[in-house]
Amino acid sequence: MADFLSTRKDHPAAEQALLEAATQLPHSTKIQFGLAELYLKSGQDAKAREQYASLVKDYKEKPAGLEAKVKLAEMDLIAGKQAEAERAGARGLEGESPFVRWTGSLRSDGSSQEERKDAGAGVSNRVA
Repeated sequence: MADFLSTRKDHPAAEQALLEAATQLPHSTKIQFGLAELYLKSGQDAKAREQYASLVKDYKEKPAGLEAKVKLAEMDLIAGKQAEAERAGARGLEGESPFVRWTGSLRSDGSSQEERKDAGAGVSNRVA
């Protein structure tokens, strides 16, 4: 319903639908992420940031909390706050940025360390 209303550019009605859904299903992270996305689409970045920060607070190192941290870092990067985005990413998983960990595992030819280990066995973990 909220997607339908948002597509029709009726952001206030979409927001109201999501807020009502969040009241009915307070532990639904999909609704909370949907609300944050709606705020971003409608130019309400401060509300989106509050929504993501609330998810980080509530879910800490659980997948929803980590995803919210990434969304906050993306917002910082888009806003030109690269230092803040890097700090937020560095607090992501086990004190290391997931992006840094992923890119750090790549070889200059684009293969990963795991792929190199498995190459001798004829197995590839490479994702297209």
